[in-house]
Amino acid sequence: MDPVIHDRGYSTDYYHLWSSISVNGAAVGQGAYLGYTGTDVTCGGSATGRHVHFGLRQNSVYVPIAGHGIGKWDFVNGAGEYQGGARHGSAFAGVGGAVYNYGALGFNQGVVDANGGGTLTRRSGPGTGYGVLGSLADGATVTVSCSANGTSHTGRYGTTALWDRLSDGSWVSDAYLSTGVNGPINGWC
Repeated sequence: MDPVIHDRGYSTDYYHLWSSISVNGAAVGQGAYLGYTGTDVTCGGSATGRHVHFGLRQNSVYVPIAGHGIGKWDFVNGAGEYQGGARHGSAFAGVGGAVYNYGALGFNQGVVDANGGGTLTRRSGPGTGYGVLGSLADGATVTVSCSANGTSHTGRYGTTALWDRLSDGSWVSDAYLSTGVNGPINGWC
């Protein structure tokens, strides 16, 4: 299969797929069918049992996938080879799990990780002393307008006093957003 081309110089390779499409540099839409897991070895090698190998390149050079976000999933290493996985919000897909393409994460967007499922509380200001405006579902994509310091919280992405003002005017702790950046993603308020 030809590589799928993404933004920021990235491309992805998929091996052992059967009934796979040939993209030939064309755009592939969000959630598009790429192929079925299989044992195809047209590129060489061998395979026992259906599976897929996934490769990530940046500017045509292979790079480790751990620490990168693709399709609104954050990829992580495991204890050994073939033991890693991917996280979307609090959902984790390990070996053999399904990973759905939720589309590209915009430069000023984040994915809610309520650190165990459930919801994330939206506030009227940057801290828990401000009024509650509602909640966001785990795995929801949000757009960040700007950031400010407020009360400190610990989430999956560490301890921080950074709060993000969302496009609807509400605020959430950055400790519960996967943005791909350690710090403000759209400037200070």
